[in-house]
Amino acid sequence: TTPPPVTSPGTYYYVATDGNDKNPGTLNQPWAPWQKAFSKAAAGDTVFIRGGNYLATKEDEFGVFVENKAGTYGAPICIFAFPGEYPVLDCSQMNNSTSQYGILLKKCRYLHLKGLTVTGVKQTTSDVESNGIGIEDSRGIIFEHCVSHGNGGPGFFAFQSDTVYYINCDAYDNFDALSGGYSGGQAD
Repeated sequence: TTPPPVTSPGTYYYVATDGNDKNPGTLNQPWAPWQKAFSKAAAGDTVFIRGGNYLATKEDEFGVFVENKAGTYGAPICIFAFPGEYPVLDCSQMNNSTSQYGILLKKCRYLHLKGLTVTGVKQTTSDVESNGIGIEDSRGIIFEHCVSHGNGGPGFFAFQSDTVYYINCDAYDNFDALSGGYSGGQAD
């Protein structure tokens, strides 16, 4: 099976480091956080995230959390790096005691993420689950040219999901130093 094609888009939205949640998400008036874009986009929409460093806040358990979000086979929800730019979700300030994820997609269908980087998801204790980019109970998800590095757990994580494509993605320097048993613990 091959990944679904990207067909004619719905609405284009934009995110930039100097954006604002109260903006309409246009090129000239972009949103600031990634979460707003992931939450707002619908089937056929494309979100372009401008280059730069986006900092998840200390209180966050997730840099981005999306549940029950669905595109379709012919009209996926596309979250792309702006062409020629490199957006980075920096999760190094997050400090949650139960679990931490850079991006978690749960019960989602037909999303296409391209050119995004997640870094700095810490494992604060051996009981804390930490993942760079994770999916649960999802299908039809494409990760293309995505990078997950410098995390305290797996760079990419998939649980009970199918039809998932990783196209030219990189996971490196992910190291679980707190889980016993073997060097690196649960990380890749």
